[in-house]
Amino acid sequence: MKMWLRVVLAILCILSGANGRQYSWQETYAKILPTGDIKWSPQPFQFVKSDSVRYIDYENGNDSNKGLTGETPWKHHPWDRQALANAKSCKGIHTYVFKRGVYYRGTINALESGTTANPIRLTSDPSWGAGRAIVSGGYRITGGWKRGAENKDIPDPKKVWCIDLDFAPRTVYLVKPSGSSASEHDRITRIPLARMPNWNVSDPEDVKSEWWYWDNPGHPYFNMTMKAERGNKTLAMGKDTVHITGPKELYMGAILWAEFGWVDGTPYPSYVQGFDAEKHALGFEGYLGSPTSRIISRNFRYYLEDKPHYLDDSDGEYWFEKNGNGGRLHIILPNGQNPNTAVIEVGKEATLIDLTDQSHIVVSGLTFRFANVSWDLTEIPWRYSRQFRLKPHIYPASIRVWGPADDITVANCTFEHINSAVLIKAVNPGDRIDNIVVRDCEFRETDHAGVTIEEGLLWGDTLPGRAGHLFDVKILRNYLYRTGLRSQRVGAANAINVDNAETLEIAGNVVDRAWHAGINVRGSKISGNVRDCPLTRILIYQNKVTDSIRTGDDCGNIETWQGGSAYVFNNVSGNPGGFRYGHWMSDKTSKTPGGARFGMAYYLDGGFKNYYFNNIGWGLSNDIMSPHGATTMFQEIISYQNMFFNNTAYNFVKGTRRQAPQAGRNKFMGNIWDSISDWEIGRASCRERV
Repeated sequence: MKMWLRVVLAILCILSGANGRQYSWQETYAKILPTGDIKWSPQPFQFVKSDSVRYIDYENGNDSNKGLTGETPWKHHPWDRQALANAKSCKGIHTYVFKRGVYYRGTINALESGTTANPIRLTSDPSWGAGRAIVSGGYRITGGWKRGAENKDIPDPKKVWCIDLDFAPRTVYLVKPSGSSASEHDRITRIPLARMPNWNVSDPEDVKSEWWYWDNPGHPYFNMTMKAERGNKTLAMGKDTVHITGPKELYMGAILWAEFGWVDGTPYPSYVQGFDAEKHALGFEGYLGSPTSRIISRNFRYYLEDKPHYLDDSDGEYWFEKNGNGGRLHIILPNGQNPNTAVIEVGKEATLIDLTDQSHIVVSGLTFRFANVSWDLTEIPWRYSRQFRLKPHIYPASIRVWGPADDITVANCTFEHINSAVLIKAVNPGDRIDNIVVRDCEFRETDHAGVTIEEGLLWGDTLPGRAGHLFDVKILRNYLYRTGLRSQRVGAANAINVDNAETLEIAGNVVDRAWHAGINVRGSKISGNVRDCPLTRILIYQNKVTDSIRTGDDCGNIETWQGGSAYVFNNVSGNPGGFRYGHWMSDKTSKTPGGARFGMAYYLDGGFKNYYFNNIGWGLSNDIMSPHGATTMFQEIISYQNMFFNNTAYNFVKGTRRQAPQAGRNKFMGNIWDSISDWEIGRASCRERV
């Protein structure tokens, strides 16, 4: 019997439990419907406490209380820098209970660890208070607004309301009262930063349909450059003869969000630093700083924001005039509402709970809301000195570990209207991150990522010993919706992202409408790094990812990178996006099929020893010329020694797609290819179909 067939049979034998043992991957983490679909099925929250309990009520507590009962709660958690008296002096292993129905406003930085048998817990008790226990980075404004704006650049000052703050918010939300007819998730409305044009998502398959685009007349029509107004810096340049017709003051200093190419394309923010009225052109930094670090081409789209000139949208906008650490907030609410009659939450704190360098901690039953983001949205996240370092202030999260940690569990929490939800990274040499569990949580409306867990290496780190390592990770039964809405300057914000864990399980998660990849996993190590990775085991199963890759391209709803062994099975991946308006326009003009989309159901990027089986994938259309044409079920980039068996692909332009034909050494067995375009099925699919 051939070796590859023995491997397949061995995998099937283990999964069927023929050896009589029960493994984690034999458990059911999601509800499997008779149609083959997957439904989110989280385990319900259970209040668990240790023998020692402390109670926290931010609204009515007092740090001088004993904190031992719900009648004598503290105001602050002992790890909060604002804690006083008995709360501040508290030490040891306790269960900290946050009152439900109360907003806790502050930052919590872990100072102690629990033990394996007795972890420190941050949680809530359903019997104490009503509603959710909320940890908030927001500052609530319920009055004090004055009508009329003094800034001369605001188009209609009488429509604008203002208030002075001693901090600088980058996020603003309108909160409808709980008694309103709106559902719980609809009671919070994000107020956008003043922008031009005033766009909305009117097409769910093309969320950027109302953005402007570069027409770049003549030749060359891409990678054009210009000089910055100040200094000799060379900038990327885009020309828009339709819309760039106003005075220089309308554009200079604005934040420009630009698509780039030829692949990826996730819009990035960059300040406008150059203007040419004659060419109808704007100049701005390239993605990585240099003007040609990525390509700016004809028909690529963009929009502008963060100028007082843009504060004019009757559907709601804000602009903050920064002065020192604070400044003046200008706002227009939907339908001209008086903000003195409304509840406004503005972001103040960015990282809400920091667990760096601590172990044996459980965070459960809490809700996180209204976190702020770094003020300079355009800041490139690294600096070069003697040793490579990231800038941590650019990477906030509701729950963050920026260094070593062991035995951290985040369970049954809700994250909504925040920056990143859970961010864990072994940034320094010697950092060890192990025994991480994120389970049964709900993530909604994140600016950045949902769950990000990474070793410390980044692209360009080729030597061993440059950063810490990541060991065991489990991400189970989570629901993620609309993540990565405003990604950071560099790097796309994936819903679930794990880089180079030694052992990893991602199971039972449902991802819906992620703005970039749904599940993105790297195995072993970053390309070029020379350290040994003798063991990796990646399991991705019983997950569902649909309607993702809304703003970028060249990624997968579910994607594995680099080394295996990776087992991807029993997943559903539907309607991968990756719509590229610029390419689609070129295809329409040239009448040459090229592909309006470049998003994949399953993507193997440099992956080897990957085993994909029992997966389902579907697209909206198999028409190569349609903006809905689904690129492919499987995409391989220089991948080899992979196996694909018992998968079902429906309604794609291609069944499989491989960049490097000299790679391969793959095996296909028992797959079903249905409604694959006749234009080209893909080499592997075509052979099997014959």
